[in-house]
Amino acid sequence: MTSDSPLSLLERLASRSDEADWRRMLNIYTPLLRRWLASYQLPESDIDDVMQDVFQTLFKEIAKFRHNGHTGAFRRWLRLTVVNRLNWH
Repeated sequence: MTSDSPLSLLERLASRSDEADWRRMLNIYTPLLRRWLASYQLPESDIDDVMQDVFQTLFKEIAKFRHNGHTGAFRRWLRLTVVNRLNWH
């Protein structure tokens, strides 16, 4: 049985692509991304577009993410990705 902690999920996503793990990632982080993006007062259609961009970036870049052991390290990295996508969008 695999560990279901957020850190172990990130490690699995970085080492191999598994549909169930990606679905879990989407279930965990979609509500958070929606809240973050809504705080920028974007139209709902733009929120969906930016979320798609963020998750595509996450899919491509997750193997490069290195957790520093501090609480919230991945969320900070994810938030930076959101800000970069907003600047690009």
